[in-house]
Amino acid sequence: MSGKKKAKKAQARVAPKLGDGEAALVFCVDNKCAPREVSRAVVDEARTYVSEQTAAGRTLPVRVEVFGCLGVCKKGPIAALVPKDGKVKVKKKVDGAKARKLVERLVTKLADAGQQSGLPPVAA
Repeated sequence: MSGKKKAKKAQARVAPKLGDGEAALVFCVDNKCAPREVSRAVVDEARTYVSEQTAAGRTLPVRVEVFGCLGVCKKGPIAALVPKDGKVKVKKKVDGAKARKLVERLVTKLADAGQQSGLPPVAA
């Protein structure tokens, strides 16, 4: 399945869960692409990163969400990057460091679109 087809499939599954115009990093926590505890640990790390940045006075207008299955079951943990424009990008083999970078990518995209992101993004 091509990258565009995977993104469309993930978008069709994720769109009903998110409100219009919301930016999110959505993680698959089904057991098909990676053990659930591995995926959950990555989700926890992404949420911790957002919390730490918020506690430091930075505004990160990004939700970190979980989803049962994104329908692109290979090379997990899988995350879907969902910017406000709705163009989903599927990312494979996501670990904690990559999750932090994906949060920053969303924040940068929002800042480029005129949203406030607080302090400048951290170096990747």
